[in-house]
Amino acid sequence: MKNLGILCLVVLCGCVSAMGNEWYATVNVPGQNSDWYNSLNWSLGHVPTASETAEWRYAAARTVYNPIVISGGTAVSAASTCSIWYSGTGNMTVTNGAVYTINGNLNLYNSASTALTGVNSELTINKGSKVNVVSTGASQIGRVMNPTLGARGQSTLNIDGAGTEFNLGGYLYLGWSTAAATQPTRMNVANGAVATFTTIGGLKMNPAGTNDAVINLAGGVINIAGNRTAEVTGWLSHPGWIIGYDGIGTVEFAYDSTKNVTSIWSVPEPATMGLLAVGLLTVLRRKN
Repeated sequence: MKNLGILCLVVLCGCVSAMGNEWYATVNVPGQNSDWYNSLNWSLGHVPTASETAEWRYAAARTVYNPIVISGGTAVSAASTCSIWYSGTGNMTVTNGAVYTINGNLNLYNSASTALTGVNSELTINKGSKVNVVSTGASQIGRVMNPTLGARGQSTLNIDGAGTEFNLGGYLYLGWSTAAATQPTRMNVANGAVATFTTIGGLKMNPAGTNDAVINLAGGVINIAGNRTAEVTGWLSHPGWIIGYDGIGTVEFAYDSTKNVTSIWSVPEPATMGLLAVGLLTVLRRKN
């Protein structure tokens, strides 16, 4: 009987530690706001821990504070999941040098159990912040869980600004969908930001074979472990899968055998560079 009691206690503790911690910060509720670090915003009454999944599926509801903001400091969770149920966009912003470590997988997808249109999920990393996805498992961005209702949404990962990093240790499935969404899943890497995939073949483009994902490089770089030149060549053979500067730049890539890393970036078209130069010259003339 004593052993049975111990077993029950272990099972109970295991269930508690595996619970999701849901974002419940509601507008007009005293003490609640958009701050990740505010314990009153979470269903368990405290900020997510390293063993709890951060769930922000309600973030798009009109009555819930949105975006969720991690501003500075250090945040952590097990998995981080945005499974939007409501029309609108569920946003999380990691900013002002914050470091968010995800011990599990990162999942941005659309369940849409109640909404018919405009079901979106978006993660933005900027201003020298870092998101580190430690898990070696499969993360998904853009998966449509409910083809009937959720196919009208979009999932977006924005990585922007010098010193900003997105590091993933497992596999990122970008554009995982059994039914093509009306809006493509997007990963934007811009203005000096770097996205690094430390597992060989860690980035998967459109794994379901549908044209529902796009990578836009605008002054940012993607690094993938291993020699992935053949794979990248295949991606570039599909128009619109990887673009530079929203389609007006040239995408380039190279394999560094010393580092065993394949890098992808983009270069603005000469015409664009010329326009920038003219704009700069105009500014200088105005100053003079």
